[in-house]
Amino acid sequence: MESLNCTPEPLTPFDCDLRDFQFFPLDALRLRDSDLAALSTGDEFRAAVLLWCAAWHQVPAASLPDDDRVLANLIGYGRDTEGWKAVKDGAMRGWVKCSDGRLYHPVVAEKAISAWQGKFKQRWNTECARIKKHNERHKTNVPRPSFEDWMSQGCPQGQKLDVPGDSQGTC
Repeated sequence: MESLNCTPEPLTPFDCDLRDFQFFPLDALRLRDSDLAALSTGDEFRAAVLLWCAAWHQVPAASLPDDDRVLANLIGYGRDTEGWKAVKDGAMRGWVKCSDGRLYHPVVAEKAISAWQGKFKQRWNTECARIKKHNERHKTNVPRPSFEDWMSQGCPQGQKLDVPGDSQGTC
């Protein structure tokens, strides 16, 4: 009988990059009422939260490499993989290995996707403001793209806008 591949797809896009986001949203109520808070030791809890923070700044965001040496180092255990292994089961509560070989936490992924979308919304808002300012200055009517159209075009920013009176070939 042929075995089925039940490994889930990555929980965030491969290019989800939040390394420039210092802020990590922590849902205090959700954490307080979680199995992690109820069932883990203090060291496991500490390691889990540090792993969430480390995953936030990995690419793709919300993921970690599946390597005990790297994980130990990310949470301050350095080369003490035995110390890491003592807290690993509790610290890794909720993490899943995905088809790209990386570990993902669904809640961190949910927050990362929200932040990633927010990053694109801000870029789109900036581009629309630039087009609006161009239209006001030059009395033109260059259309502002919908968010969906802008995303489907690859999120173009700072595209050249024709100004009435510009001659061809002039920068």
